[in-house]
Amino acid sequence: MAMADAIASLDDLRAAPPVVVLGAPVEYIPHGDPAQILANLGLDADGIAAAVTKALG
Repeated sequence: MAMADAIASLDDLRAAPPVVVLGAPVEYIPHGDPAQILANLGLDADGIAAAVTKALG
């Protein structure tokens, strides 16, 4: 989150790039196959690519 805060605090003369914060929720995540857990959270390759594509519009 420190990087997102630093980018957001850039001076007004510079356009800040879009920032997408990805991560796991605070609540309990049931145990299981790590690859499936990451996919369910959108933290696998496809999910990250989709988040970036959406952010860039």
